[in-house]
Amino acid sequence: MKSILQRLPELFFVGLGTYWVLENFIASNTVNWIAVTFVTILIIQLFVQQRIIGVALGLVLGLISAYMMFAVLSEFREFRFYDQAFELLSVGIGIFGSGVIFATVMVYKFIIALQNEMRGEQSLTA
Repeated sequence: MKSILQRLPELFFVGLGTYWVLENFIASNTVNWIAVTFVTILIIQLFVQQRIIGVALGLVLGLISAYMMFAVLSEFREFRFYDQAFELLSVGIGIFGSGVIFATVMVYKFIIALQNEMRGEQSLTA
């Protein structure tokens, strides 16, 4: 159980990326190679637990999530009907707000693991 909770941020982003790949393929019958690349790197990261790559991925995914959250907020003003706007806002902030939180957890987890490694303590994968 603890192992699943420790890997929850990566699992969240794998699920989100898989949805992104499938949605693009179903809607336009094209493969989104950027999403496929992110999902592949995240799946490898789930098993390898490379600390520096984990920090970098967390930062990149956090910035992307924050950008998308602000994009949702800017789109919110353009809706004429409150119900549609509220639905967009609640789903968008829910998904991308969770992305920011999970990315922050990811960065924190791997920075702590890097500090422990530098001190010679037990590593994340041990």
